[in-house]
Amino acid sequence: MIDTGKVRLGIEIPGLDLTLPATAIVGKQGGPRLLVTAGVHGGEYPAIEAAKRLAQELDPADLNGTVTIVHLVTPASFFARRQYVNPQDGKNPNRYFPGDPAGTASERITHRLMSLAREHEAWVDLHGGDIHEALVPFTLVSNAGQPETSRRSLELARAFGLARLVVTATVGGSSYVAAALAGIPAILAEAGGLGQLDAEAVSQLRDGLTRVLVSLGMIAGPPLAERQIRQFNQFAWNRAEASGLWYPEKTAGDAAEAGELVGKITDPYGDLLQEVRAPGSGEILFSVRSLAIESGDPLLAVGS
Repeated sequence: MIDTGKVRLGIEIPGLDLTLPATAIVGKQGGPRLLVTAGVHGGEYPAIEAAKRLAQELDPADLNGTVTIVHLVTPASFFARRQYVNPQDGKNPNRYFPGDPAGTASERITHRLMSLAREHEAWVDLHGGDIHEALVPFTLVSNAGQPETSRRSLELARAFGLARLVVTATVGGSSYVAAALAGIPAILAEAGGLGQLDAEAVSQLRDGLTRVLVSLGMIAGPPLAERQIRQFNQFAWNRAEASGLWYPEKTAGDAAEAGELVGKITDPYGDLLQEVRAPGSGEILFSVRSLAIESGDPLLAVGS
């Protein structure tokens, strides 16, 4: 690591012929160490773009502390244009934190990321709707760890400033849950979707990163303006019980009542395979928009 300045790194993954593109930015003054990751899912393009822009735009002369940016956590997924899974092993990396150094490709990658995260005081993992998902911007925080870790994670989320905040520990194996259990304040911030490099979503994520840096005292800036943030304490998902054709009747941002019909799955002839009813009352935070669906796939999630 350099004493001060900006350098491009390669994060090697032991046991794999794989080096992840990364940038380290070391300020002239000491201060916190922040980890930023993107591309855990290769189709979440605004997250990848926001991380790249931070690496390009952040000036070491203006920085107190160190920012490490991993631009693309799962390159195989990105270049194959695969939703959810790493084609090297068919696994969703964001279900395999904290990983395994002797495991499959996704488990080795997530283990290396966790090792890197332990060298930092805070972690922002950037995400969004995958190639086939519509999504409203929201931030996830885990309450699975110690109260102090949860408190500091909530501070990060409120500083990041997306309009919706979900406090949950239910998505096991996710980066933010594994971080909480390891005592690392962390958030998972989501914006954008449907395989689009959406300018507004990029801006929301890039702005959130600036706000986090200001909140941590890593860059100068005016006091952060308080933002209206709606907090959810439950995050309930629907999954497909059959493979077929998915016809949603509501999408991300719509209100839903528990038990309300929100979509159906049919076979190719149009015969009903599954009626999908809202798993809770609240707002739909993401919704799959592809016609094709496989048994076990997520369909939508409701924050309440």
